[in-house]
Amino acid sequence: MPSKEEPAKLGYIFYRFLVSKAVFTISWTLFEIFFLWSIIQQYQSVFLTALIPTISMAVQLLSTVPVGHIIDRVNKTVLNFFASLIFLGGITLLFLGQPIHIIYITVAISSFANTLKGDTFFSLIKERVGNEGISKANSFNQASASLASLIGIGLAGVSLLLLSRYIVEFLVLLSAVSLLTSIPAKSSVQTVGRQGRGKYGDVWAIFSQIKGFIVFGLVVNGMFVAITVYAAGLMKLYVHSGPLEYTFFEFSFPLGMLLSSLFSISIMKRLDNYAVVGGLVFLYAPLIIILGINRQAWIDIIVAFLIGFLNPLINIPLMSRFTKVVPLNIFGRVSAFLRIFFASSTPVMAAVMAFISLYYEVNEILTIIGVLLIPFSLFGLKVVKTFYRLEASKNT
Repeated sequence: MPSKEEPAKLGYIFYRFLVSKAVFTISWTLFEIFFLWSIIQQYQSVFLTALIPTISMAVQLLSTVPVGHIIDRVNKTVLNFFASLIFLGGITLLFLGQPIHIIYITVAISSFANTLKGDTFFSLIKERVGNEGISKANSFNQASASLASLIGIGLAGVSLLLLSRYIVEFLVLLSAVSLLTSIPAKSSVQTVGRQGRGKYGDVWAIFSQIKGFIVFGLVVNGMFVAITVYAAGLMKLYVHSGPLEYTFFEFSFPLGMLLSSLFSISIMKRLDNYAVVGGLVFLYAPLIIILGINRQAWIDIIVAFLIGFLNPLINIPLMSRFTKVVPLNIFGRVSAFLRIFFASSTPVMAAVMAFISLYYEVNEILTIIGVLLIPFSLFGLKVVKTFYRLEASKNT
């Protein structure tokens, strides 16, 4: 099919809901970072502060399966709209005051809304975008998410310094924009009967085909968790840098991902090849090794940017292939189970990395991780090749 039809396949509905999701991400990031700092400042308790991501992760894991089940049966634009409505409702609770129990309740409600928003939009790509436009849609999705995170981080900093008394009003305004840009549209796919909805046996059959991809994703996700866990220790204790360098280090990841996502739009046809994607996996190892052996802050900042830049070049083709392979009638449930595997690995790997750091230096651990990634990259190349052979025969 001619490539000139691709923009039409994305269409107005896609871009409208992309904007809604981006604004939602800005408000969620702003909310989370602002209240993480507020609680640590008010209560001087790491435990009370850590309950925010803990509650968020718990709600996400508990809601993923039922959300995936509902997505396969209900108009996805309606669900996307309700996600913004639920988030807005959660934020309005803060008008009652901001004691810690109200903040925790808002976190729980907002986390559920965040799960619903992200999963329905991912399914919208599957439903609304033709196969020729899926890679471009995923590139825009990745770019908008990275940009929204950067904006959310920046707005959180400004709010903490200058606008803390207006934070609730600011969040309500952003939530309202997300709500208004996600007004439901008529589904382009007819509601399927019970026989056409697919069984959980079909879900497990898909998982048996992509089990190598899941293992690969878990290990790569664990690598990023290690960098996140060790970032402060690496920059402060080993590189001996200050808060400014640490801030640049943290910003370099999403900045690299944003620029890479935009860059990938123009070269996606060249990237969408198992040899290219699998070959890029090999670049992770030397970059992690450099983080382990380097003692200059500016080099670590550049390396972090390169790792962030590398991630979408691998992730977007793989997720685009995943979108094409999984049939629409079970797409929500398969995506939900995939989220569980990847999301649940984050706290587990974080705990493991924290425990290992009691016995070994941060730079030693990162160097070892980098060395171990070299043989793992061979496995990654095999997994990517197998993944690319899958046919989207049940795609509807």
